[in-house]
Amino acid sequence: MPAFSGCNGGQMKSTARLRNYLIILLDTAVIFICFYIVLLFGRDNAFQVLLGVRKIIYVTIASTVLIFIFTDMYRDIFKKYKEIVFNCSLAGIVGIALFYFFISIRVWHSGAIRISYLLVMLLLISFLSAERILVEILYRFFMKTKGITIIGNLEQSMRTGYEFIKNKEKTHEIKNICNITSGLDDFKKVIGDTDIVVVCPGIEKRLKDNIVEICSRYSKDVLLIPELYEINTMRPRLTQIDDTPYLYFDSKGLSGEEIFIKRILDIFFAFILIIATLPVMLVCAVVIKLDSRGPVLFIQERVTLNGTFKMIKLRTMVRDAEESTGAVLSGANDGRITKFGKFLRKSRLDEVPQLLNVLKGDMSLIGPRPERPVFVKEFINKYPDYDKRHAVKAGISGLAQIMGKYSTDAIDKLRYDLIYIRNYSFVLDIKIFFLTLKTVFLEAGSVQDGSKVDYAAEMKKYNIKIFD
Repeated sequence: MPAFSGCNGGQMKSTARLRNYLIILLDTAVIFICFYIVLLFGRDNAFQVLLGVRKIIYVTIASTVLIFIFTDMYRDIFKKYKEIVFNCSLAGIVGIALFYFFISIRVWHSGAIRISYLLVMLLLISFLSAERILVEILYRFFMKTKGITIIGNLEQSMRTGYEFIKNKEKTHEIKNICNITSGLDDFKKVIGDTDIVVVCPGIEKRLKDNIVEICSRYSKDVLLIPELYEINTMRPRLTQIDDTPYLYFDSKGLSGEEIFIKRILDIFFAFILIIATLPVMLVCAVVIKLDSRGPVLFIQERVTLNGTFKMIKLRTMVRDAEESTGAVLSGANDGRITKFGKFLRKSRLDEVPQLLNVLKGDMSLIGPRPERPVFVKEFINKYPDYDKRHAVKAGISGLAQIMGKYSTDAIDKLRYDLIYIRNYSFVLDIKIFFLTLKTVFLEAGSVQDGSKVDYAAEMKKYNIKIFD
């Protein structure tokens, strides 16, 4: 997961922290206003009632702030409007549910309270969404657009530039693309007209060190797409022998305590989710039988920690789909996918039966997605570090699934998987869970457009200078 670094990093963090504190205060004010508006209906003492239940409203505020933290609403305020509305809807539903619960059990409030919970929830969703959209508009209006120079292999650099155009056009402007094979002369000429330098993978270490040193000299921030070995050295622990400092890199994966806690949480939440999704699964089973011939479930061997297991999915392809082709990865416009299978893949409902794998202990709710043995062998031959993703149990969802797409390259998915393992924490699992909800409801799913992009034409369209 790339991160900004550079001489201005401390100042950027301080500014972002202050901004987030102000937005949290604004969120708090909006939530109180929503409750006050509803209490005004038919009450002369609305303000007194508001003060009486303020401690319970604090619970709603706390849950909203936590959900916004886990869905990156504070870290990245520039989001698609539908994503803002979804996150605010999630916060509104959870917040009013907690408010109702604490009112019902008479905690911090002993008297009865007449309030329309539905109206409060709708106001929370509407007001929070409007507030966040307004904050984004104002922030974008006053914020200076960041100029970016990308350096690396020309094809990789243009692809990276295209990704920035698609996702960061509101806040970043690609100004230059420098081909590393031509040396650093062109890069040195344009560094003064740049705010952020994006360093692509595949650059010789000596040259990469030189680029970072130049950026430091000119006080430019650096956005680095990490090599696999760089991910393996993340989060070192400082130790010493005699008077010599050492950086200790633990490569064993999760600790015993982390494995135990993760397993307990997997069992608890998998059991709840199985009960909650059972009616939907029964309906899907009937439609699958009506849509095409074959079994409801599809069972396939996959690789996880300490070996292989039989993974369970709802069948989305025709019967005996690989009888004539052998083992092949599914692609865009795959004719083997059934009509209902397309919906199942898009909604991710085909993955729900893997909750049984979680209960059995083959998988975890969160972790690297399991792959078939034949493809694992291919990827290990191509990327020797690929086997390191099996240091933890495979998961139903993972960092690669919420940050990438179904069509994301295997090397980029591997980067995300290794970053997840190196940075594992219970909080990270919760964050991935909430972002998975967003991905399920808002993203395109496992059926992708197979059209190729002419990166050179896209760069020309946006008047980006290319030094090759």
